[in-house]
Amino acid sequence: MTSVDEWLEIVKPFSERWVSISRHVSRSLGETLHPTYLLLRGIDEIEDDPALSPGDKAWLLAAVGDSLLERDRRRIEAPLLSRRYDLPEVSLRIGEWAAALPEGIGPRVVDAASNLAHSMSRWARCEWSVHTEADLGRYAYQVAGSLMMLYGDIWSWHGFPKIPYRDEVAFGQYVSIKDITVDRDEDLAAGRDLWPTGWGKDEMTAYADSFRPAARRCREHYGQGTEPRQFYDIVFDKAELQGS
Repeated sequence: MTSVDEWLEIVKPFSERWVSISRHVSRSLGETLHPTYLLLRGIDEIEDDPALSPGDKAWLLAAVGDSLLERDRRRIEAPLLSRRYDLPEVSLRIGEWAAALPEGIGPRVVDAASNLAHSMSRWARCEWSVHTEADLGRYAYQVAGSLMMLYGDIWSWHGFPKIPYRDEVAFGQYVSIKDITVDRDEDLAAGRDLWPTGWGKDEMTAYADSFRPAARRCREHYGQGTEPRQFYDIVFDKAELQGS
């Protein structure tokens, strides 16, 4: 079984934010959070892989989404084998991350990961055609807001009070839209235009800020010093600095 230290070594190249978060969680909580992060990150890296065409991404993500629901490591990793020279380790080992999840919360995490893979597959198939505010809101919900609902369920499974889903979703959308605003050039280079037609930075910032009050409520649901609060503080504070 992969150790927490090994999980964090794999995370380091992808997210300093997550490494910072990991310093503030207990080993028990980390044994849920780290494979969850790696599983979701592995899916995200397929969407971001510059060597794959939108059609290849759509097929591969859908195949991963389907196979995850079978909860069999070999079946999960089977569609990835043909891409073993193109994909990073974190993607190739998706089946391992799914298998490492604790039994009680594992099915919830795997279901969310499968939904994420299928959502990303649909966006790849339509080549990330964001034209309206509603399109952007839907994209931010599917790739981030829905995942914050998952993290809320993880906190609850570990004994922390439940956060209202609407605030969790808003937190994810706020962070996602701030990231999209800052990552404009990188996304365009990758063939993704996630800004609504005719929008500039002012419109993007104003739209992100429309989610900010609920995102703050989500952040402040837990008291200072608790593990979930430290998670939200790190993510929220980075989003606040984006573009400032």
